[in-house]
Amino acid sequence: TATPDMRGKLGLPSDALVVLNVFHLGSAFSRKNPLAAVAAFRTAFGERSDRVLAIKLIDNGAHWARRQLDAAIASAGNIRLIEGMLPEADMAGLMAAADIVISLHRSEGFGLVPAQAMALGKPVIATAWSGNIDFMNERNSALVSYSLVPVHDPEGAFQTDNQKWAEANVEEAAQWLRRLAG
Repeated sequence: TATPDMRGKLGLPSDALVVLNVFHLGSAFSRKNPLAAVAAFRTAFGERSDRVLAIKLIDNGAHWARRQLDAAIASAGNIRLIEGMLPEADMAGLMAAADIVISLHRSEGFGLVPAQAMALGKPVIATAWSGNIDFMNERNSALVSYSLVPVHDPEGAFQTDNQKWAEANVEEAAQWLRRLAG
C-alpha cells in the first residue's frame, strides 16, 4: 500500500505539477542519464514555481557524479532532491504523488520505474531505446527519439570497444513535458 500525502511529507507543493526522475548513483550515473532529465525539465519550464522536478536519488558515494548533478541543478528553485532509501510504501506514495515520470536513460535493462509508473496510470516520458521498449510503445508512452553514440562511461561498467548507447533528444523530451503539462 502507498503512503498517503507524500507531497506533504517531502515538502513538495500540493498545487504544482510534479515530474519525477528516479535513479541510484550506483546504477551507473552515465547510463541513467539524469542530466538529460534536468536539461529537458529546465528547457520546458525554466524557473516556473508551479512546475517541480523531484529527483529521487540514492547516493552510494559516486562523488564525481553527485558534483555533476549538483552543478546541473544549481540555482534551480523548482528542482528538489529526495535522497536516501524510502520504505516501499513511501516510494509507492511518491510515485502516486507524481504527475509525470521521466527516464531519459542511455540504456535500460527492464525499466522498473517506468513500468511501475505506468501501472499507476502515470504518463511516462522515456528514451525509445533498450529494455523498456518491451512494454512501452507510441500508444502507451511518450517515447523520445535518440541518436546512437559511442559509450562513454567514466565508471567503466559499460565501456567496451565499439559499444553504443542512446543519447535522448532533450528538446523532444521538453516538448513532451510541455504537452503533458497542458
